[in-house]
Amino acid sequence: SEANDRSDGAASSRQGPAVLRPSTVELSHCLSRARKLKRSIREANDAESLSSPSAWRSNCLNAVSNCVGECLSIHSHYTAEELDSEDVNKEKSADLSVEVFQLIQLGLQSGPLRGGKPGYFKRCGSEVAGMALEFLQRTVPVGEEGDATPNNESRELFSEKQKDAILKWMADAKKAVEAGKGPSKSMVSRQQGKKRGKKKEKK
Repeated sequence: SEANDRSDGAASSRQGPAVLRPSTVELSHCLSRARKLKRSIREANDAESLSSPSAWRSNCLNAVSNCVGECLSIHSHYTAEELDSEDVNKEKSADLSVEVFQLIQLGLQSGPLRGGKPGYFKRCGSEVAGMALEFLQRTVPVGEEGDATPNNESRELFSEKQKDAILKWMADAKKAVEAGKGPSKSMVSRQQGKKRGKKKEKK
């Protein structure tokens, strides 16, 4: 019996670690990519390298759009039943919903919109608001009806509260575009990469 026990132990050691399901591997990849991109954008904001609208669109909005697109595609590939089949997948699905929403929000608080509330377009001018609107329409599958479900079996990545926030950002960006106003003086300085000077002390 000892020989059999040793044999069983050797067999189990050769099996190695448990193989993860494809869904778990892909959800983990999405989470990692979203988190890395968030760190990269924050670093770029701190370095003020996204101040100009063109740099913001090329190096931030486009990167966010590509990342979100992959996350949505992978998440929608699995049914709600598959995502709930293991606690790890259920947890990763919930985490991904938060990470992707925060990534979109960060995109709207970067570059020429840095320092403001997400979706605040009243001072940035119609050009920047137009870029934000195009980014949201291209990136997030949320229409007038708030439909973000690719098929009947998959679970929506965004919650109702998140979808409402995104729809409001779209509506506010559209209003700013239709207003056709230019950016405020402070926004022009920011978009040109100029830092605010210190106020002179009164003598």
